[in-house]
Amino acid sequence: MDPQTLVAALTTLPAIQARARARARLQQIRAAMLAAQQAALAAQQAAQDATDALMESVYNEQFGGSG
Repeated sequence: MDPQTLVAALTTLPAIQARARARARLQQIRAAMLAAQQAALAAQQAAQDATDALMESVYNEQFGGSG
């Protein structure tokens, strides 16, 4: 490798490394966003289940039946 090519390669190395770090960080962020979305969906389902249970309980108290 001639000196000029070597210098060019060495000067671009930090930018290449920075892009690789940014890409890895982006993948981490995407994974965290997916996990947060899944947790939000689970919380939403739990809230719906609790609401359904409460409504059934109120119904049973009012009408003495099982929903």
